[in-house]
Amino acid sequence: MVPVSLFVCLACQASFGTYTNWCTLCGQYALVVPRGERPRSAIDDVVETTTARALVGRAWKRLVIPAYDIALGPGALIAVTGDPGMGKSTFAVRLVDSMTGPVVVASFEEPPGPALAARMARCGAKRDDLHIIGNCAVDSVCQFADEKRAVALVVDSTQVAGIRPRTLRKILMLLPRLQVVVAVAQANKLGEISGTNELAHEADVVVACIDMRFSLKKSRFEQTPTAPRPILNLVRAQQDETEEMK
Repeated sequence: MVPVSLFVCLACQASFGTYTNWCTLCGQYALVVPRGERPRSAIDDVVETTTARALVGRAWKRLVIPAYDIALGPGALIAVTGDPGMGKSTFAVRLVDSMTGPVVVASFEEPPGPALAARMARCGAKRDDLHIIGNCAVDSVCQFADEKRAVALVVDSTQVAGIRPRTLRKILMLLPRLQVVVAVAQANKLGEISGTNELAHEADVVVACIDMRFSLKKSRFEQTPTAPRPILNLVRAQQDETEEMK
């Protein structure tokens, strides 16, 4: 029987069946936490502030997302869910790549490498201002996104990152240039977001991906549900990937 992995190292993703205060694989101290959780960070102590005028004014604006015909507003939290290999990460990358301005992909689940490069090629993502950051603490994600003046942030995935939905909402508040945060999450056998229902409740938009097609399950900006639509043009994606290999 395979031992149950209850704890994970945030530095190297090593798994443990019992708690230990240091990682025997990478040697990091105090970074082993219960799976799906994270140690307290500086962002937790920052107070969120705004005004009624700013909050209401922002709610009436609309964002244009060229990649998909989806209604969004500034400050939108988008949850993208589905089984492995269904197109969640591809959907998220293509969405933010179509936006004007610097964007950040925080790839917690998959380190920068050939697999991630192939996905970028399929999406046609070749911009210098599409920044990729590997597994790190939530404070580092915020600092990196702020330094790059990012208008959009992808967290892939929320379970591996251990970032709670309420913290994702707080990041949107603390980084005013951010227009969108896309939270990629695994789905369970019932098609629901793995773990608790927190992300589904907190998110403004929930997108379900199945077999490289997506549909809206929830939206605060338009009526749902909608018929499934392609995540990308597979013929064009294959052509682009072939060109990349030449």
